[in-house]
Amino acid sequence: MIYLESYLTIQTYRQELADHFNQLDEDRRRLVVRGNFKQWNQLLAEIVHDAGVITNEEFAIFQNAGYMGLYGKLMLDE
Repeated sequence: MIYLESYLTIQTYRQELADHFNQLDEDRRRLVVRGNFKQWNQLLAEIVHDAGVITNEEFAIFQNAGYMGLYGKLMLDE
C-alpha cells in the first residue's frame, strides 16, 4: 500500500510541475529548460571527471563521441 501511495504522490507532484510549466510564457519556459540543461551538464562533467576524463581535450573528445552517437556518427563538417 505504501508503494501505491508513494506512486500517487509522485504522479501528483509531476502533474503539478507540468501544469505550472505549461502556464509559463515561452521565454520563461526556455529559461527553465536552459537551467535544467545546465544542471545536467554539470552533473555529467562531474561523473566523467570521476571516471577519468580529466583534461579539456579529453572532455571534448567525450562530448564529440556523444554527438556522433546522436547523429549517426557524422562529424562536425558533415
